[in-house]
Amino acid sequence: MVAVCLGVSAACNTQAVDFHVTTAQELQNALTVAAGNGSADTVYLAAGYYIGNFNYNSAEAAALTIRAEAGVANTAVTVDGAGAGRSLAVSCSADTAVTAQGITFSRNCGNTANAGLRIQTGTGDGADVLVVDCRFIGVDGAQGIGLEVQGGRDVTIRTCTATRDATSSGTGINLYDSSHAVLVDRNVVSGTTDNSGRGAFVASAGAVTVTGNSFTGNLNGDGQGGSGLCVSAASASVSGNTFSGNSAYLGGGCHVSAPGAVVRDNTFSGNYGYNGGGAIVSGNGVSVSGNTFNGNSCGNVGGGVYVSGTGASVSNNTFSGNTGLDGGGLHVAGSGSSTIGNRFDGNTGSRDGGGVYINGSGGLVARNWFTDNRTSRSGGGLCLLSYDVAGTIAGNTFLKNRSTAASGVYHGGAIYADGATLTIVNNIACENEQSSPDGRGGGIYVHATAQLDLVNNTVFGNTTAGGGGGVAFQVDGVTEILNVYNNIIWGNTAAGNGDDVNLAGTGSQKKFMNNDAHDMYGVWDIAQNNIDQAPLFYDPVNSDYHQRFGSPTIDVGDGAAPGIPATDFDGEARVQDTAVDIGADEFNNSDLHPADVDQNGAISESEYAAYAAAWKNDQPWSRGPVPIPADYVTRAGYLVEEGGVYHNAGGAKPVCWKPTP
Repeated sequence: MVAVCLGVSAACNTQAVDFHVTTAQELQNALTVAAGNGSADTVYLAAGYYIGNFNYNSAEAAALTIRAEAGVANTAVTVDGAGAGRSLAVSCSADTAVTAQGITFSRNCGNTANAGLRIQTGTGDGADVLVVDCRFIGVDGAQGIGLEVQGGRDVTIRTCTATRDATSSGTGINLYDSSHAVLVDRNVVSGTTDNSGRGAFVASAGAVTVTGNSFTGNLNGDGQGGSGLCVSAASASVSGNTFSGNSAYLGGGCHVSAPGAVVRDNTFSGNYGYNGGGAIVSGNGVSVSGNTFNGNSCGNVGGGVYVSGTGASVSNNTFSGNTGLDGGGLHVAGSGSSTIGNRFDGNTGSRDGGGVYINGSGGLVARNWFTDNRTSRSGGGLCLLSYDVAGTIAGNTFLKNRSTAASGVYHGGAIYADGATLTIVNNIACENEQSSPDGRGGGIYVHATAQLDLVNNTVFGNTTAGGGGGVAFQVDGVTEILNVYNNIIWGNTAAGNGDDVNLAGTGSQKKFMNNDAHDMYGVWDIAQNNIDQAPLFYDPVNSDYHQRFGSPTIDVGDGAAPGIPATDFDGEARVQDTAVDIGADEFNNSDLHPADVDQNGAISESEYAAYAAAWKNDQPWSRGPVPIPADYVTRAGYLVEEGGVYHNAGGAKPVCWKPTP
């Protein structure tokens, strides 16, 4: 039965018309009438199971809404294509606004080209598509797309569920040809890797926003990108989503391709892709920030994420336990990239770059933390290839990274850097290892074909089975310039030549000035004002390589060193006393606690709360160290309990900050 509510007659077709249906035939009757009555129509479905291949074909621009009756849950009303085609197809040649709400659509469509719900409409001003609180279910060998939308001006898919069991196949959500904005919001898209079925595919000429969704256990078996999610758009923002257990050729969790794409605050875990285990993000000016990449893997490059394009930014992410060939955690391809404020823990590169592999012209790697990363070839923590444009490695911490090759010409327990002009400043590279007797550089291996500035680094406690336990320099030609100033390169060991320093090659000018080094191999053009004394660190047993009072490396650096940074590793002014210090840390007993935002010598409760929240959420802070150490937070809390007023008594941080009576 077809019911027309509100006293509207069939002839009065300019007003909204409601249809209330209870059977499959009534549903098709309502759709047929609505397609030609010239009215904005709403079709209400009572609780029940509607079997058939239902169609709405219209040339009208009047809006259509299909929804469950009020008070009926989406689990209580199902539309099923019975394995013979689309469950419901809505086709509008005009700019029709279409809404579907609160209905379950079976993906039992006979093949993976058909959909449980297909909506096709124009792209004009009136052609918005809204699908909300619907379910798209594939069980018992069902084949079919869950939701397919073609066209639409603004398309919104919100709080829907698209799932399939281990026997079913087909894409969960398929959106394409929209002209303006697409929003995919708080949906659950899941499957299993037993059969092929991408989670969601979105292609748009406009802006795509994907936020707050869960993509789990999807498999893209067609050799293309993005098992959980694939986005190709004019612009894209992917934020606050969870990607777990997905598998694809390109971008196991997601593949996002758009200029200026933003991928932020997502969680990627246990995904696999041949390239980009967790994700692939491509396009000029893309940004990848605040994400967690954990336990993802790939067969080629970028175990956590593969990022490509000019001017890419990768910042404040956490990479742990990811595996790949080049770049266990991160692989960046393209010129002018920046990798800033990330944490890389326990990632593995089966070829080069256990934590990070960067291949492109130019590149900035700054304020990152690398611990316990591994590679089978070169660059246990970082492999940087930067040709034609200057590459910079600044203010990073490299602890306990390894190049594990037992043989072969592989270099750099912490850093492998190869490029034209390289600047390496303010880094701490300690306790790293290079295992091949054919390789060099327990801490750092560097090959600059034009100019190298290695300034104010701390390289201590590294080992190599080859030469250059601390740093190995390779000079292949006669034009290179090496400026090595103000570094601590001491306490390293090598089975080959040069426990601390190994130099090979000729170059144009090689300067080794105002450094602290003990055992050196190779001849420098100029080597002056260097010392050979054990540096005094706060707590090297616990990897705290700040200088302490009385260290021989204080005030003996060269303030005119080329490329000398304005600040030290902690972001403090580089000169604190009579002269610049040697090493990454500038000794300072007047330095105040970083939680003391206004630097007035007192930590307020609000300052402490903000600092503790930034630590808890692994967020950056305006004053170093970055990331925030837990003991710094504890010390700040203690000072607040004691009244907040404090002073720097000198010595090890953070206990140097003491309450002032």
